Amino acid sequence: MDCTRKLRSVHLRELTLSWTCLPTGDVVTYTFPQSVRPASLQERKTFYEKEFKLPKAVEWLKKFDPYRMSITFDLGVESGIIKDNTWKDNAFIKMGPVDYNQIKELLLKFLPEDAYYDRYLYHDASKCYDCEIRLQKGCFDCEGSDGQQLVFDVDPENYWCPQCDTEGTERHHSFCETCFKATKEATLYLYDVLSESFSSLQIVSTGRGFHIHVFDRDSFHFSVPEREALVSKVKEVNIAVDSFITIGKMYLIRLPYTLNGLVSRVAVPLSVKEVEKLTMYTSPSIPRFIREAESDAG
Repeated sequence: MDCTRKLRSVHLRELTLSWTCLPTGDVVTYTFPQSVRPASLQERKTFYEKEFKLPKAVEWLKKFDPYRMSITFDLGVESGIIKDNTWKDNAFIKMGPVDYNQIKELLLKFLPEDAYYDRYLYHDASKCYDCEIRLQKGCFDCEGSDGQQLVFDVDPENYWCPQCDTEGTERHHSFCETCFKATKEATLYLYDVLSESFSSLQIVSTGRGFHIHVFDRDSFHFSVPEREALVSKVKEVNIAVDSFITIGKMYLIRLPYTLNGLVSRVAVPLSVKEVEKLTMYTSPSIPRFIREAESDAG
């Protein structure tokens, strides 16, 4: 396979911040680069009041017209930071196919750690959400849906790191600048590989890693075996992706322009050139509250 990029080596940099969280009563330690940390409830509120670009998020969701995409909130599973402690036992809230113009209002109501949309194209989501077949086997062969958007997910934990993968420790969502650089290079390489087969691709920086969204409409109808073949194809060129996302078993994906509350970064669509220039500390995904905190500390 002829690709224009090759994975390059990256330089090590000392980790600078540790954060201990309580997702489900168990203490989990995340280790992140400098300025990367969970957002407080007040910071989530400030972001959605002052920075959230609702028109851009709606524009993204309208790419799937005439289907109305369903929204789900993670209220704080990974950070343990939840607006109402009574929600801890049910921290995933399925909002369903809401009026897109109400998304900001709902984000401010729940102040979620993460906001996702369901990649299935339902003819009537209200009839599908509690379907036992959907929960067990998915909706690829069901007349109730018109397929599922194809997405590739590249995250730091997909790559071995001499700093983060130390003996006797659990990686969880920890990452460092080394991991981030490796993930960025892998994403650019993957983009080139996918460009050989697809004409409409969009990279989204998620704060820790990257998603590559495929908008070629025929790809929405790919079967599970066809998706598995794609995963095998990218693994053959030494690119590691989250196969559950691509195959479709995990059908939720982060909604662009919303906040990744675990790492205080905004999910932002980027061009290839923007990704090439991206660093942990010059990213357009850094929200204002982090920039102001860094400025005050400096």
